[in-house]
Amino acid sequence: MPHCLNCLNFNMRDYPQHVAVGFGRCLAADITRQGALFMPLRAVVECSQYTPAKEGIIAKRQEWYESRKGR
Repeated sequence: MPHCLNCLNFNMRDYPQHVAVGFGRCLAADITRQGALFMPLRAVVECSQYTPAKEGIIAKRQEWYESRKGR
């Protein structure tokens, strides 16, 4: 099952306060609704907008998240 962390439409970098508690912003959801939707990094999703990010991006996100956890 895909996780939000692995989706190309998932934004963590612009929201360090949310990432510190395990959330990021779903940019695909912004298209279909008004306002932001923040999802758990490890959410298992069945999303029609899910687009896998490249492996290098996923690894960088994981590293970036680990470096900011608990700040």
